[in-house]
Amino acid sequence: NTENLGANNGWSTATMSCYQEGGDEEEEEEEEEEEATDPQTCTFTKSENKKFKGKLSGLVYTMEECMEKCPLTNKCKGCSCKNKNKCMMNKKTKTKNNAKFDAYEMECSN
Repeated sequence: NTENLGANNGWSTATMSCYQEGGDEEEEEEEEEEEATDPQTCTFTKSENKKFKGKLSGLVYTMEECMEKCPLTNKCKGCSCKNKNKCMMNKKTKTKNNAKFDAYEMECSN
């Protein structure tokens, strides 16, 4: 009897039932709620010729955009910028020397 029941059959049935309940839509809403945090004041401290470890994004932000979005993004600790138009969000404040980057560590208070 066990030959008729494969792990794959059980798994695909479970996967389908999750999608049938609309699980994806609920998850997206929860993520949006996490991003909306209490209003807080954040400052950024510059470290020249340093780059943070732990990428959260690519070099897709301007410095201004990165500093606006970092406080609203879960796990963001700061921004590493190649120039004022190429910045990324980072999840770690540990730095490594890199002459092409400047690191901006975020500190927030409510």
